Amino acid sequence: MKRDIPSIATNLGQLADATGESVYADWARYVGGDLTQRVNDREDLIPLFDEHMERINAAGHWVNTLAKRANMDKPLDHEEVADALKAVRRVLKPIHEAVADTPPGESDAV
Repeated sequence: MKRDIPSIATNLGQLADATGESVYADWARYVGGDLTQRVNDREDLIPLFDEHMERINAAGHWVNTLAKRANMDKPLDHEEVADALKAVRRVLKPIHEAVADTPPGESDAV
């Protein structure tokens, strides 16, 4: 479930290395760092992950396929890579929005 997110980040990092595009590196850092930290220990997110798991997996597989291609020095269709990033952005949006909210049981007061 939550382990798929760091895998996507790893593959985005590989795409960044292969394409030299900083946008993929930025997304790899966000997905593998901030987003991953925010979902850790959030059992309340399990239903949300379950609801979106098929789409998260599909986007992750797409990015993984592109990263494998890049790692084998095969040419990449930059439009396809951009479309894969759009897919990742779209499927992770509900997770991002959920963790942007205050976790249950915590208040904004310090």
